[in-house]
Amino acid sequence: MIPVLSKADEVGADGLAAAVDAYEDAVADLDPRDVPVVGALRSPIPVSVREGTGLADLADAVADALPTATATVEVPNGGPAQAALSWAYDRGVVAETEYAGETVAVDLAGRPEVVAEAERRFADAPSS
Repeated sequence: MIPVLSKADEVGADGLAAAVDAYEDAVADLDPRDVPVVGALRSPIPVSVREGTGLADLADAVADALPTATATVEVPNGGPAQAALSWAYDRGVVAETEYAGETVAVDLAGRPEVVAEAERRFADAPSS
């Protein structure tokens, strides 16, 4: 998720600062409630298409957010595996999930650190 403050040219520096503060306050309010996406949120990017400002920063943020690592895991199906799968859906791209008897196979993609953590969570998920 990449937060963008559009029409930055219409609010001025004080308006942008107020919008960033409001965004950061809203994110801080989510954190105590254990909202899964909070750890992935970044500071908003002010953008003005009219002036062309912020577009390079936005393009860089999009490139940084694209999945660059992949993995396929097969684990015994059960509560811990489903918890790991839910975590993977929240933080990466689950391309395919295949249930076969007592196992579940998952193809996923994401940033390298997300894929590594997902693999660890699946490996730590014994059958229930």
